[in-house]
Amino acid sequence: MINNQKSYKLSSILFFLLLNIALFVRFIYLGSIPAGINQDEAFAGYEAWSMLNYNIDSWGYKNPIYFVSWGSGMNVFYSYLLKIFFYFLEPHTWVLRLPQAILGTISCYVFYRALRLSYDKNTALLGLFIIAIIPWHIIQSRWGLESSSCTFGLITGYYFFLKSLKKIKYLYLAMIFYSIALYSYAVTWIFIFFYIAIFLGYLWFVNKKGRNHILGALCLLFIFALPLLLLILVNYGLIDEIKGKYISIPRLVYWRGNEWGYNDLVIKLSVL
Repeated sequence: MINNQKSYKLSSILFFLLLNIALFVRFIYLGSIPAGINQDEAFAGYEAWSMLNYNIDSWGYKNPIYFVSWGSGMNVFYSYLLKIFFYFLEPHTWVLRLPQAILGTISCYVFYRALRLSYDKNTALLGLFIIAIIPWHIIQSRWGLESSSCTFGLITGYYFFLKSLKKIKYLYLAMIFYSIALYSYAVTWIFIFFYIAIFLGYLWFVNKKGRNHILGALCLLFIFALPLLLLILVNYGLIDEIKGKYISIPRLVYWRGNEWGYNDLVIKLSVL
């Protein structure tokens, strides 16, 4: 009993120590390290500022689901989140990066919780140690790059996927956070849909009583993903762009869909 209490106290101390290390290295000198402003985080910040002050983005679209920005597009989630911070705080560099630092720290905690569910406390502490100090995640958390918030969506979505194995209603939260990833980084679109299909297919067979919730979660994901599906149709020339009062789906100057297309893949494989 005494040994168990000592082990619990040691684990708790290590957890809070590692989480505070994660927080410290993601927030200290946030406005000056890394030096300067990356061009993508600058544009993400400008889009947030433009929507806050003028109610339109830099190309004149109202509440776009995908920015035109450079011409070939930019993901919107981070700018919409940053807009809230700009409302309460002045547009300094540290404010531009603050939402991502917060998301990065939360990701560390959620990663720990996911490992607790999958393995045990010791493995979770080891995972928290790794993600707290790994340079990739630290620098990702210190830049206001719009695609960096994708990691938060993927990790948190996975955590609620794990929770849904025991309580199926957590599946709705998983879909919400995977939707955040969809609006954070377009490269994830193909991966997420295949991944969700495999996971939900597994749930469909092992949790027959929860099939109504599985269908409900799919409907929720479809609702969130529908604007992006319309974006694809617009930019393949199948429908006209949408300039609505509450939402806009723009036609980009250059559509990068072929970068993941079949023809492009064949060309790359032939070169190899």
